[in-house]
Amino acid sequence: MASKRVDLENALLVLGTATPSMETYYKALKGEFVLLELMERVSHKEMPKVQLVDMREELKLGNKSIFSGPLLEEMEIALNNNKQIILFLNRRGFLLLSPVGNVDMWLNVIIVIYL
Repeated sequence: MASKRVDLENALLVLGTATPSMETYYKALKGEFVLLELMERVSHKEMPKVQLVDMREELKLGNKSIFSGPLLEEMEIALNNNKQIILFLNRRGFLLLSPVGNVDMWLNVIIVIYL
């Protein structure tokens, strides 16, 4: 809606978020948007650790779950230590894969936060 209004009014659109949609991020990487990144977190806190898991490999190992082996292991560790887990499923988009499996856009992302 905002982008349409910007077109009608010949205005400038500024999108600001810590978690842009993958469509928006992809457009920024392609140069359709200007991408400005903050390379440090508030109060210089450490960035969260991220591990990419190829779910095709998980399937080859017999894992038919929507959760990867490493994620299940981390969840088990947290629960065994009486911690809580929140899983966020990004359902804002779709995933594009080429026939050889190169990921053009990552859209279905699960984020785990330990409390």
